[in-house]
Amino acid sequence: MSEQLYAGLLRLYPAGHPRDEMLDVLLTAGRPVWREIPALVLGGLRARCGGEYRWLYAARAAALLLLIFSALSSARQVASGWLPLSTMQILVFAGATLAVGSIIAGLRVPAVLAAVTTFVIGAADAADWRAVTGYSLAAVLLLIPGPRTPVHNPLLPVLALVPVDAVALGAEPLLLLGVLILVWAVVDERVALAVGLAFCVAFLQVIGDLTGNDARGLFLLAVTRLGFVTAFLLVGGLAAQRRSRV
Repeated sequence: MSEQLYAGLLRLYPAGHPRDEMLDVLLTAGRPVWREIPALVLGGLRARCGGEYRWLYAARAAALLLLIFSALSSARQVASGWLPLSTMQILVFAGATLAVGSIIAGLRVPAVLAAVTTFVIGAADAADWRAVTGYSLAAVLLLIPGPRTPVHNPLLPVLALVPVDAVALGAEPLLLLGVLILVWAVVDERVALAVGLAFCVAFLQVIGDLTGNDARGLFLLAVTRLGFVTAFLLVGGLAAQRRSRV
């Protein structure tokens, strides 16, 4: 019975993993099954989600988040009538889509060219400066050299669909989502790192959230957003450092 259960749990690991050797070790050790199950499940999830070049992957994933979120933010404004659907805006959407597809496929050079083009067209149009700041940081992150690093995690596009707006969504769901991302760092710290890197764009948008010379408001906004960035990067960085020692 325990052998069948272990064999089923070991299927959580990728095909290239030494499943047979692990099964022999588990059966030889003779430890209670209930004590092995959590470690096997967590290890299987980590094996499927993990990989080398964690920070590089996180940078690519952050660029993906920024491109999708910025394009969707503009699309929401177009749908509500706040932003006109001009030819320039259509070109921005096309460029962002091409960049996203290139990141998923692991094609850095096409992704860089598409992201830079998206940023340039968006800046020239000057219709949605918030989206432009997102495109600019995405282009900078994609400039980081490194080996081919496809971004296949389906969780990332889902995160980009969430409007980071406490008024529209509510503060409690956003806080819960943040906690879930931090907890998920136990399995895949790259998601937390990507969210932290992507959230850095909030610093570029602080000034636009203020009216007049509100120094106190600027300070509170900066500290609040710094807290989010620090939490994600710190937790993700510590998890990545711990896994690199294993």
